[in-house]
Amino acid sequence: MKNRKLIKVVILMLGIMLLFIQSLSAQSIGISGVVTSENGEPLIGVSVLVKGTSNGVVTGTLGDYTLKNVPANGTLIFSYIGFATVEIPINSQQKINVVLKEDQLLLEELVVIGYGVQKKSHLTGSIAKVNTSGIEDVPVSRLDQALQGKVAGLNIQNTTSEAGVAPTIRVRGMGSISASSSPLIVVDGYPISGGLEMVNSSDVESIEILKDAASAAIYGSRAASGVILITTKSGSADKPNYNIRVSTGIKEIYKNVDRYNTQEYTDLRRSQKTAYDTYMASIGSTSKLNINNDLASYSVGEMFGFRDWQKLGLQSARISNIQANVSDGNDKVKYYISGNYDYDQGIMIYSEYNKLNLRAKIDANLSKYVQIGISMTPQYTKRQRPSNSSGGWYNNLIRTGDWMPVYHTKESIDFITAQRPTFAKRVGDYVMGADFSNLNYTLKDGTVIIKATPWNTSDNSPINIADKTTFIEENFSLNTNSYINVNILKGLTFRSSNGFYISYMNQDYFIKSDGLKPGELANGTYKNDLFLDFLSENTINYSKKIGKHDINLLAGYTANLTKHRTAAIAGTFGNDYVSTFNAATAITQTNASGSILTQTYKETLAMESYLARINYSYADKYLLSASWRADGSSKFGPNNRFGYFPSVSLGWRVSEEGFMKNITWIDRLKLRGSYGVTGNNNIANYAAYNTLSLVNYPLGTGTGTVAPGFINTNTTLGNRSLTWEQTNEVNAGIDFSLFDGRFNMAVDYYNSETKSLLLQQDIPSITGFLNYWNNIGKIRNSGIEVEVDTYNIRTKKFTWQTAFNIAANKNKLLSLGGDQTFNLQLGERNEGYAAIVGQPAIQYYQFKVIGVYMTKEEALASGISGAAGGTLKVWDNGDKKLDQEDRMVVGSPFPDFTWGITNTFKYANFDLSFLIQGSQGGEIMNGDINYSETRRYVKAYNYANSWLADGVQGDGNTPINSGGINWMWTDYVLEDASYAALREMTLGFTLQSKYAKKIGLKSLRAYVSGQNLFFLTPKGFRLVNPEARTQPTSAYNSPLVDGYSRGGFPLQRTISFGINFSL
Repeated sequence: MKNRKLIKVVILMLGIMLLFIQSLSAQSIGISGVVTSENGEPLIGVSVLVKGTSNGVVTGTLGDYTLKNVPANGTLIFSYIGFATVEIPINSQQKINVVLKEDQLLLEELVVIGYGVQKKSHLTGSIAKVNTSGIEDVPVSRLDQALQGKVAGLNIQNTTSEAGVAPTIRVRGMGSISASSSPLIVVDGYPISGGLEMVNSSDVESIEILKDAASAAIYGSRAASGVILITTKSGSADKPNYNIRVSTGIKEIYKNVDRYNTQEYTDLRRSQKTAYDTYMASIGSTSKLNINNDLASYSVGEMFGFRDWQKLGLQSARISNIQANVSDGNDKVKYYISGNYDYDQGIMIYSEYNKLNLRAKIDANLSKYVQIGISMTPQYTKRQRPSNSSGGWYNNLIRTGDWMPVYHTKESIDFITAQRPTFAKRVGDYVMGADFSNLNYTLKDGTVIIKATPWNTSDNSPINIADKTTFIEENFSLNTNSYINVNILKGLTFRSSNGFYISYMNQDYFIKSDGLKPGELANGTYKNDLFLDFLSENTINYSKKIGKHDINLLAGYTANLTKHRTAAIAGTFGNDYVSTFNAATAITQTNASGSILTQTYKETLAMESYLARINYSYADKYLLSASWRADGSSKFGPNNRFGYFPSVSLGWRVSEEGFMKNITWIDRLKLRGSYGVTGNNNIANYAAYNTLSLVNYPLGTGTGTVAPGFINTNTTLGNRSLTWEQTNEVNAGIDFSLFDGRFNMAVDYYNSETKSLLLQQDIPSITGFLNYWNNIGKIRNSGIEVEVDTYNIRTKKFTWQTAFNIAANKNKLLSLGGDQTFNLQLGERNEGYAAIVGQPAIQYYQFKVIGVYMTKEEALASGISGAAGGTLKVWDNGDKKLDQEDRMVVGSPFPDFTWGITNTFKYANFDLSFLIQGSQGGEIMNGDINYSETRRYVKAYNYANSWLADGVQGDGNTPINSGGINWMWTDYVLEDASYAALREMTLGFTLQSKYAKKIGLKSLRAYVSGQNLFFLTPKGFRLVNPEARTQPTSAYNSPLVDGYSRGGFPLQRTISFGINFSL
């Protein structure tokens, strides 16, 4: 018995020992592996933890890890910020490689707001965070051009293709009828005047758009048109990172103006003459169509050759960019330094844009209580163009007939001097249209033309102007900002930020003799402009969480001082070789229209502000945000210096409620609403005070005669009661995410009313003044915005993501003050722009075409002065005369809605993305149609089908190319401005890191990118660019005058190749 018991004990002990040995064996397993992202990049700092224990490590620089003493039947947990956490059973494996996927519910959790950051889930206002992935690949020299079509409610319009010129930016429509409607730009917390030109795309960390008044009200009077917040990259506490990006490409004109060449045009005119003369003979008339000037043009071409002026004046252009940055740091000091050079050659000859800038950011932890930092951005830009008015130069280029030579040859000189012996030009001189005027011509077919003048747009040659013009604009700027953070107590922080922005511009224009007109002296202008802006912002922030209550308080004071000085001088010169003004033979005070050319000007503007904000949440479900700001500006009179801008917004995170927990397909659901007030003081300084202006005035000589002169006189009456424009906006929105973050959507409705509109009004001259600024009227913008992000496919090797946005804004003028209900502005050629209460603030106010007079009898019976066979038939009110009473609203420049859709594909190491962007509705006023030369040469204007005679009526819709009613502004000139564009496309390849390391790199990516690859416009669209707008004269300075295009720049298609790598 004892032996049996002993045997049992021994067996039991052996079993226990075997189990213990097995357990010891399991704990001694070692595991290693590599953690990468979906595109194969190693992830540094991933937490690898044995579940249920404290045994864990983080991955190294190659994404590698090693763990010891791991149970063979345990589980490893891999977690990393921005990526979905993964749990993997060990199952005795000793090698476990893991691919982590981005967690779309955690990405971009923090959003930059005014004077701070906030969790995206806790936002209660309308703030759009721009997806900046790939933004540096877009082949543009300005960051703002790369934002087009990416955000609902952010409308960016490239009104000109001139190199380096800023686009027009609007957030939620036009909110003022006199002041600026451009948004405030804030870079790293500092409001800047240099715009987005100063920010390089590769330096961008994040971009947020504050769209509703509640979000923007913390910026007060500067934020009536929204706020764009840019946060640039900073250093990181890691090993040094060196990144280099190089790209180069070519720009070509997407579509040239389709013109008749002289041969085609001459054939057309001959056929028209045959039809006209035959008809006249059939009715017994001896009238014949005179086409002698057309035949003279053709004769010049026969003798001296034809040429395509668009090919002579336009070019395939180069665009290139070099960017480099380095960042490093530790727990004490971090730094980020970058440099950027842009070269953007214009499509016009002699045009280019150069930009060189640097950016340096240093952040230091002096102690656990004090942090300091400084950032500096010096920049130099240089812009060159073929004349002092690029739009006018391009307009003349496309209107110049191909018969006109560029230079005189011996043959052309001999031809002209044989009939005009006093002709003084020599071989090699530039040809001007007038050189061939009033001469006799003999065509090769024997046709003789007596005393004819070839058709041409002007007396000059665009190539002559370009060759003889020097136009250079240089700008030197520096933006610097420093800060100190003091952690006073737990949760209580004081921050002081102080900086300045300085910009110095000089513009040098000189054109040699005979540059614009025959016999004109060499002349030029020189301007310089100095802008200084000083800003001090001081805030104190307190954060505290008490149970379910989460509170953040902000209070602050800011002071801003702006100084601006400018000087300009104009004059004429005795030779073409010395263009400095010590060699000027005369100083020019004013031009022919009376505009002052030689002058100096300086102004000073000061503003101080007080601000406060509270952000509160209860149980992370019920959200409240309220802010208040007071701005005091020296622009207004003593009694109205301060404006007050409060806001309040609420949010409810419905998805956090208990009754939502079982609805697993809804990840997030939030309702939000807001009300806010912002202001606008962006008007001329000193509007509250009487000012003096220099005007032409006849001065007595003391001998009974007068002489021209100048005096200073009061022209603008000061208004001490002038106050701020005030925008009140209500916003309601819903955000939701479905199906594990695969479908994300945000919808906003807003209603914004701006009152106390700032408008410069005319007053009776009996007062001794011409005008004054006043607060009158009210304008409304209301609309809806939708943004959708979907993750359509997410596998290990392939992902497909779509981002779609659409926005519709409706603009309505509610009041013009008092009993006034109508305001009419006239443009360059007396085209009308009407602001009518109850309707959009800008509408085209034109004559309405109802047909073409088919016969002389029909025209005569109308009783309309100027009516004739072939002229436009326009509606009148029955009084048989055309005047302002017959004008009516015929269109508007405002689109019905704008939209954009981006698709991004990733397969293995390849990526492809493309953006399709568009605008629907609205019209362009085509100013080219009412110019005889343009209509004569441009095929789109259908001259071939124009009316010629009662029996030669063309297509019945195209008027004769003559004056009279055809020169009046009618809806015949309107174009549908709708378009859809393949705005951007990028194809890239990223080399796997293990191969990059073999050639000494951390990463390597190559890509090809394109912009404006394809445009779709409505049938019958007669222009070459649906976005182009021109402002040829001061008549277009008013915000109430918009939508006019004459000689609008053509679209440019850009293809760029680039490579970026890190060391």
